[in-house]
Amino acid sequence: MIIGLHDSSGTVAQVSEFAAKRGIAYPLAIDRAPEDPGWFGATFAAYGVRGIPGAAVIDRQGKVVFVGRFREAVEKAAALLK
Repeated sequence: MIIGLHDSSGTVAQVSEFAAKRGIAYPLAIDRAPEDPGWFGATFAAYGVRGIPGAAVIDRQGKVVFVGRFREAVEKAAALLK
């Protein structure tokens, strides 16, 4: 499953408009504000995602197994399904 995470600065209306303009059909969430101002949001900080777009793959046991570019994340996720 893919869940898109928007940084903590977006409102529901802004994120909805962003998704509609780009044809994004997967679920989107808005992150909480980070405790450390060097991050886009609390979840970004928790998973070590520094760049946008960025991706994290979490296995079935809840372990982060990849953080990096989206394309490589999709490949890693596909490998986990085999």
